Amino acid sequence: MIKLINDNCLNTMDFFIKNNVKFDCIFTSPPYNSKRFKKYDNFKDDYNCYYTFLKEVTNKMLKVSNKVIFNLQANYYNRNDVYKFIGEYSKNIQRIIIWNKSNPAPSSLKNRLTNAHEYFIVMTNGETITTNSVFVRDVINYPINSKKIKGHNAVMNEDVCRFFISEFTNKQDNVLDVFLGSGTTGVVCVDLERNFTGIEMDKEYFEIAKKRIEEKKDEKDFIPLTLFNI
Repeated sequence: MIKLINDNCLNTMDFFIKNNVKFDCIFTSPPYNSKRFKKYDNFKDDYNCYYTFLKEVTNKMLKVSNKVIFNLQANYYNRNDVYKFIGEYSKNIQRIIIWNKSNPAPSSLKNRLTNAHEYFIVMTNGETITTNSVFVRDVINYPINSKKIKGHNAVMNEDVCRFFISEFTNKQDNVLDVFLGSGTTGVVCVDLERNFTGIEMDKEYFEIAKKRIEEKKDEKDFIPLTLFNI
């Protein structure tokens, strides 16, 4: 089953917590807090304290699932918050998987390091993380997404998403993405026969995600799509 929710993820997770709704895995990519670079037309990505935002979201995610995997990129503006966050949750972090980007955008300044990787933080409430393949490295190599979606310039490469969903979930598992964005996680979950719930507060992005997931669902032609508000 596929469920898409047009709401603030904090509100929706409060509803899940209150009603003891649990998921097998949360896979998501929160806003980068990029400030200077406009990645989202409909979202002002400039948190004054990114750490507080990440902590609030993470505390709720760990109440909704015992397996949380989320994408973070340390940049000039957020790196102190990102590294502080990693330290704060060191007891929950089972592994940090590095996405080595084969075609990173070069630094805008000369003689500066190019940010060529991103983190995928794998967290649990104490459970040991296992993979579906016998041997899985903690560094993955994929290019950044070459497909652009109007109004959303931070669309995850589907192959990156597919790696995590394939390795860390099983068919018919219930997967949650609390920052649905343009819907990449939902598209991959439909293709890999996972049940999926996605939350997106922006109406325009929600409609983009719905369209992409419906198109993939029509290809598979067996999973009903449900839309609702909390």
